[in-house]
Amino acid sequence: MPNATFSMKTNDKLKSQRRLWGVVSSSQFLHEVAAPRFHESISRLIELWRVRSNINKHQPFRATDDLKSTALEAIGAISLGLDLGMLQQDMQRANPKSRLSPNKGDLESCRDGPLLVHSMEILLQCLNWVTTSASVRLSKWVIGHLSYFQRAQAAVTDIFNSEINAAFLRIQSQDGNQRHPRCGLQEVLKRNSMLYNNHSIQDEIRNELFQFLIFGHETTSAGLGWALKHLTDNQAVQTRLRSALVDAFGLDEPGLLATSDITSADVPYLDAFIAEVLRVSYPGPVAFRETITGCQILGVDIPAGTPVLLVTGGPSHLLEYYTDYGSGRKSKRWDTNFAPLGQFLPERWMRSDGTFNAIAGPSLPFSTGARGCFGRKITLLEINFMISMLLLSFKFPELESRLSTYGSTDAQIRRPTQCYVKPM
Repeated sequence: MPNATFSMKTNDKLKSQRRLWGVVSSSQFLHEVAAPRFHESISRLIELWRVRSNINKHQPFRATDDLKSTALEAIGAISLGLDLGMLQQDMQRANPKSRLSPNKGDLESCRDGPLLVHSMEILLQCLNWVTTSASVRLSKWVIGHLSYFQRAQAAVTDIFNSEINAAFLRIQSQDGNQRHPRCGLQEVLKRNSMLYNNHSIQDEIRNELFQFLIFGHETTSAGLGWALKHLTDNQAVQTRLRSALVDAFGLDEPGLLATSDITSADVPYLDAFIAEVLRVSYPGPVAFRETITGCQILGVDIPAGTPVLLVTGGPSHLLEYYTDYGSGRKSKRWDTNFAPLGQFLPERWMRSDGTFNAIAGPSLPFSTGARGCFGRKITLLEINFMISMLLLSFKFPELESRLSTYGSTDAQIRRPTQCYVKPM
């Protein structure tokens, strides 16, 4: 993805591309396009889990693949305006006689959905191999010559080119809002027409689409997996959070919500819960940087042009005392008298007046600065929808310890090796 913002140097080209794609992070797009798609995908997940629970006679089942399907189906609808049909396939595998409720009618079924999903899975696996290899350069060379990598890359390129060309035609015919749902691709192309007079950026858009689809579902599904683990293992937190949701939405008892209810509600304890999940699980384990001038990091001289890996979580982040090698630098510290840093406790993010404190202590789940995670807002919105809707539809009892270990698989994304649920 050389032309995706993830791979670019910090220069005018990156700023221009971020400005172009900023439309998908706008409040209007999030509320009018993203939120309804999240609500629809998660509603289908709830249907699927009710069927799974009945089939399994309320025994625990693995949730990892269902979370990935939900996140990818939602991000596919948001970015391309297509129904990838993944949850329907999961339902057919769970019970061939059952079918999910159809989508709202404005999403087209993606004829090449299975091919696109399969090809992206191959490319993501290759990306993880490169990231975790001892020699990045050698791994890139070897993988670049593998036939299945080349086939997957060609398939994704062809599908994206087809969707980009179709979106161009819809815009040119001024028919984009009537016959096809609003989606990120179409909004970006419209913005490109206004800002850059239709300057050809097909390669950049293709790369950015891939980045958006991959990281838009991988990071979110991993974070949701960790969230469900902490909900099942911390029953008091689950009970308090469910009560906070019922109170915030003015419900007499748990039940399904409308899209507008979730987007307009202010639930400080939900924000605190999400912040604590991201602090202790850090699904994005590292951020990549390169020094542009000579500098010092913790008292060590670092020359210009040095690659720097910023570790966003790990054992050192849970230490209550550590040496500060910086000279005279003041930084935010957690109040360790409140609770040990290794303890999962959303209350550490709450002020005494019951409001959420986003800067209660050091935590960088989305990195920061000009190269901070571009999808931060859309990720937090989906996690907000997922936790709210699942907790008001199910109770998640604690599982036996063998199904609730906290091992992880680390690559581009850090996800739990075990994620089991028993929705009741």
